[in-house]
Amino acid sequence: MNRYRKIILPIYTALVVVFYLNFFQDLAWFTIPVTVPVFLKRLVVAGILASGFFVVAMDFARKFFPIKISFFVLLVVGLVFWQTAPAGSVKAVLQEVKTRITVTPVHPIFPMVDLVAKAAVVYDLETNQAIFTKAADQALPIASLTKLMTAWVVADWLPSSTRVNFREEWWSSRALADYMLLTSDNQAAEALALAASLARGQDFVTEMNQRAKVLNLEQTFFANSTGLDLDDGVPGATSSASDLVRLLTYLFNQRYDLFGATKNNQLALSPLNGKVYLAKNTNELISQLTDPLVSKTGLTDTAGGNLIVSFDRGFNQPVIVVVLGSSETGRFADVTELINRAKQYYDH
Repeated sequence: MNRYRKIILPIYTALVVVFYLNFFQDLAWFTIPVTVPVFLKRLVVAGILASGFFVVAMDFARKFFPIKISFFVLLVVGLVFWQTAPAGSVKAVLQEVKTRITVTPVHPIFPMVDLVAKAAVVYDLETNQAIFTKAADQALPIASLTKLMTAWVVADWLPSSTRVNFREEWWSSRALADYMLLTSDNQAAEALALAASLARGQDFVTEMNQRAKVLNLEQTFFANSTGLDLDDGVPGATSSASDLVRLLTYLFNQRYDLFGATKNNQLALSPLNGKVYLAKNTNELISQLTDPLVSKTGLTDTAGGNLIVSFDRGFNQPVIVVVLGSSETGRFADVTELINRAKQYYDH
């Protein structure tokens, strides 16, 4: 028994510590557990490991030794299942994201939809299925929808309190990221990307493309952090409606906290000097949405009008709507039409 305590218990304890360090490295998943199977998987694994740890730690009498061994076996099983569940890292969630996009048979409500947009998707995160698609895999310019990826990389590379110089004022990186996402300010995106690149010692855009590759976003490429067209008219970023759904699905599960500001019609934000700026959402539909979750606009000459929104159709039942290649005003009409059709779909 003494040998058991000296060898098995330290090993078990070390494994449990390693697991929980990884398990809790990113608590954003708990904010809104939109993928219930993943949430339950993590809960079960945590329960197995916690139970095993306490049983061993209590050090029952010798006659309970088989119980301890059984919990040690459960630890091994738990670690195997842990490898299939997201744990806060891009690598861990890869297989989940790669297989997310499935399409249900087109409902009679949707074939009559007349959109200006070249591509669109309506995606149900509860069932992990697209209930409507139009040219979902077509690569198109995405303009400022690029800033979703920019915000993600910035949040990972810079602590939220990092000082970032923007228009001769110092901002916290978190406040400036909120300002960027709400107003779609290109200079804010450039300032954040520069600060993150200098702090990390790595090229920012290269990291954006690497993350797109890891998430299997096959139609996605970034030339800059803003999505602005290049001087020769080449798009600053391209993607597809389905790729953007994959990206937002990942961010919902892992970094939902990044986009809370985009639910607001306007928000008072301040640099570190205390001056207050009223940041207005570039999405003119935001005040009309019931329970909005995420919102981002995009507009350039090459891209036309783009818009991605997510709303909660019930209790923890998020739906994503993406339109690409519409017009400045048409994107809002397109999303409104798709949301109305989606509500009819769910009412059936």
